[in-house]
Amino acid sequence: MLNRIKYAIVGLFLLGNFSLTFAAPPEVTRFTLNNGIRVVSLYVEDSTDVVIFNYLPLGLVADGKAKTQWSHLIEHLTLRTTGPIDYPSSSAETMADNMRLESIGNTDNWTQGLERHAKWLSGLPFSEESLAEELPNALSEIDITETRLATHKWASAAWNQVFRHGETDISMRGDVQSAQLRELQEYRDRHLVQADRVLLCVIGGVDSETLQPVMEAQLGAINLTAKALPPATATAEAVKDQTATWDVNVTHYMETYAIPRTGNED
Repeated sequence: MLNRIKYAIVGLFLLGNFSLTFAAPPEVTRFTLNNGIRVVSLYVEDSTDVVIFNYLPLGLVADGKAKTQWSHLIEHLTLRTTGPIDYPSSSAETMADNMRLESIGNTDNWTQGLERHAKWLSGLPFSEESLAEELPNALSEIDITETRLATHKWASAAWNQVFRHGETDISMRGDVQSAQLRELQEYRDRHLVQADRVLLCVIGGVDSETLQPVMEAQLGAINLTAKALPPATATAEAVKDQTATWDVNVTHYMETYAIPRTGNED
C-alpha cells in the first residue's frame, strides 16, 4: 500500500546489501509443497531478518468486466482477514499482473508471519467492518497518485477494461464502491489462489532445511480452489485506435503490441 511503501523500501535495501555485510553468499533453494505451492528460499547466513513475499496471479489487468480494481480492494480485505493491519510487519501491493502479500520479521518470529500467509491463502471470510474501513483506504491511493500525476498503475486497470472488455467509460472508483461483500468474497474464491500459480519467496536467516518442513506443515494442507483468471469478454478483433474516459483527472496515451504465438510465422 502506497503510504506504507517505505517499509518495503527499507526492507529491500537491507536485503540488497546482505552480500556486502555477510561473508557467505546467499544460498538459493527451490521446492514445491504437496499442494503445489512453489517456494524460493534465499538463505543469508548470520542474518536475523526474515521477509516472506507471497505472489498471486490476480492483478489489475486481469479483473473482470466492470470490476475495475476489484483485485486491489480484495488485497486490502485479504490482509484484514487476520485482524487490523500491522504495517511494519504486514503489507501488500496489487500490480498490473500480480498481487504481492508480505510479512517482515526476524528469526525469532518468522513463523508468526508464515501463519499470516497461511490464513491469507485459506479463504477466510471477509467482514462488512473490514469493507467499510478498507474501501476508503483503497480509494485514497488513487487520490494520492492523481495529485502527483503518477497514475500509470491505474491506467493499466483502465486498459484492461478497454482492450479486454470493450468498455469506453471506466469507473475506477465506482466499480469498487458498488461492490457487495458477497460478490467480492466469491470473486476472491474463484480467482485469487490458483493451484499452480502461488509462489512464496523467503529471504533471510532461515535455511531451507528448517524452512521446508515448517512450510509444509503450515501451508501444505491448504486447498487451493481458484481455477483461472476472469476471461476477456471483448471480441478478438479490436479497433486499432480507441479512446476511453475515466474518473481520474489525468490523461494517458498507451500503446499495445500483440505478442505472436510461438507457432505464428511472425
